[in-house]
Amino acid sequence: MRMAYVFSCLVALTSGAAFGQTRGGRGGDVVPIRNVVIPSPQEGGVTRGVIKNAPFSAKQVTEFTQTLRDGTHISNRTEIMLYRDSEGRERREVGSAVTITDPVAGETIRMNTEEKTAVRFPLSLVVAVSTLVGTPISTLNMVPHIQSDSSQGGRGVNPGGAEGAGGRRGGGGAGVGGGRGGPMVPAPVVESLGMKTIEGVFAEGKRTTLTTPQGFIGNDRPIQSVTEQWWSPDLHVYVLTKRTDPRTGDSKTSLVGIQRSDPNPSLFTIPADFTVTNKK
Repeated sequence: MRMAYVFSCLVALTSGAAFGQTRGGRGGDVVPIRNVVIPSPQEGGVTRGVIKNAPFSAKQVTEFTQTLRDGTHISNRTEIMLYRDSEGRERREVGSAVTITDPVAGETIRMNTEEKTAVRFPLSLVVAVSTLVGTPISTLNMVPHIQSDSSQGGRGVNPGGAEGAGGRRGGGGAGVGGGRGGPMVPAPVVESLGMKTIEGVFAEGKRTTLTTPQGFIGNDRPIQSVTEQWWSPDLHVYVLTKRTDPRTGDSKTSLVGIQRSDPNPSLFTIPADFTVTNKK
């Protein structure tokens, strides 16, 4: 029962986009949690840990737009508040739902501010389940990272975005087979966009273009999906991500109002008037 509960919590916690990806860089310190190596879809398997000495707070804004075949326009906007202190504690607010990851106390807390309830459980359980299901330890994913490094060699991505083994047809180039005798999906094309300042922080940009060739899914012309990502080496987060796909619409996720000072310590504690349930 305990593992089932933690698993359900982990799924809820990781349903967002990794708050602290351990890509390295000149920013805060990455302190491993028991040197756990997790083969996550975001990074392809890296040592996850606590991001220390890189505090910030910001609002994560995601905007989605799509035009349907009949001319109907769909638009959605979501906002999430993100916080991290110098010790690596992280807080994520989505409406009345609050998640706190506290590596100092070794626990994760889920709160409902309307019902004034809190559930706390050991972070070690999250690490264990995270290893099993292949998700990041950091439960506050900021923006999903598409694995598209051309250095992988012989690996490509299918039209749905999942990584797959390289094709083995005639010469064995990188890509995914489209079935027996079907067309190949070439590996994504990744290009550097250099550096620029976004919301007061330096960010490294890259553009990933994935082309679904004509005929792969019955399409009469090639389909291109483009993802543009801007990574902050100082904060260890993506500060801006844009995606364009004619099949699914356009989306933009950005951090706005970035403050690089330590948030109020009370944000990482349970209010005194909350009813607390401990899961051990």
